[in-house]
Amino acid sequence: MVMMLQCSICIWIFLWPSAVCLSPPQNVSVEFLDFQGRVHWLAGAGNTNHTHYSVQIRALSESWWQPCNRSDPVAMVCPLENPLDDLFKNYNVRVRAELEGQKSDWKYLENTVQPYSDTVLSAPGLSLWVENQSLCVLLHHPAQNIFKLYNITLLKNVQEHNTTIMTDSASISERVFRNLSQDHTYCLLASANHYSLRRHMIAQGCVNLTSHRPDVGFVKVDHGRVES
Repeated sequence: MVMMLQCSICIWIFLWPSAVCLSPPQNVSVEFLDFQGRVHWLAGAGNTNHTHYSVQIRALSESWWQPCNRSDPVAMVCPLENPLDDLFKNYNVRVRAELEGQKSDWKYLENTVQPYSDTVLSAPGLSLWVENQSLCVLLHHPAQNIFKLYNITLLKNVQEHNTTIMTDSASISERVFRNLSQDHTYCLLASANHYSLRRHMIAQGCVNLTSHRPDVGFVKVDHGRVES
């Protein structure tokens, strides 16, 4: 009887660390693209691929935590509800690991996030065409009802070197550039602008006015490469 009790104690001591040592997630971060947020994290030390995760978000002005709806409980990423109730509020996020009834401690973001100031804006859709020897521009963006301005830079290519013709920020999405030299290639760089310090993605499109005769009424160029 004593021997059986000793064996039971040994087995309990041996199994106890694995039952309670579920590590919390590491490197919790949030990224925003076009005001849509995604939470990312890394697995804690020793946690298996079968570990589930719970994610919660809370505005600093509120007292309750809101769960993040997840379709894949083991994936180490979670899209936040979009749009969040208030893009100008500061939010905190926490994540914990769960496995077979065990739960780790919560792992919190090191700093709060604000969807409006922390977002990166994708490159706008850019269309260029020549009409009556003028360069016409049309911009569109999926979040243009939230931000107010587009940054636009017009370049002229002279002997394989770009010269800046103009740089402007405007709320309008359509522009027409007239009185341009007809024997050069012009490129337009465009990005969304919402008064943040983030570097947003840039769309670029180019058109050669030399190749368009006066009798050509409409030539459309799809937006070019996107840079970050």
